[in-house]
Amino acid sequence: MREAHAPSPAVVPVIHAVTSDAVLARGDFIERARSVMRALGPRGAVHLRARTLTAARLYELAVALGPLQERHRCWVVVNDRVDVALAAGARGAQLTSRSLPVADARRLAPALPLGASVHSAAEAALC
Repeated sequence: MREAHAPSPAVVPVIHAVTSDAVLARGDFIERARSVMRALGPRGAVHLRARTLTAARLYELAVALGPLQERHRCWVVVNDRVDVALAAGARGAQLTSRSLPVADARRLAPALPLGASVHSAAEAALC
């Protein structure tokens, strides 16, 4: 039996809107993300996925979406950057083959929900 004050486990969203460098570079990205987050609510997550953006720009975007994350209960997930996810208050991080290993990310951010993209059984076994 769980104690009354224990946090409830995270319910992972079922719909994930994954961005790209081109999407994040749009001048209207925040407004479009607002619409998506409002429509999805707690069923959804918006992934900030970019290969060319600086950590600083990724952080700015995640922080800008923070109030929407709270208002609509739609997750902001930062791909490949656990540090940025933690600093910006994102609800999760998605690891890739370029990221920290899962075990290291769990030590760094034990309360942050983590996902891991894998492309083989061998990669999955490392999670």
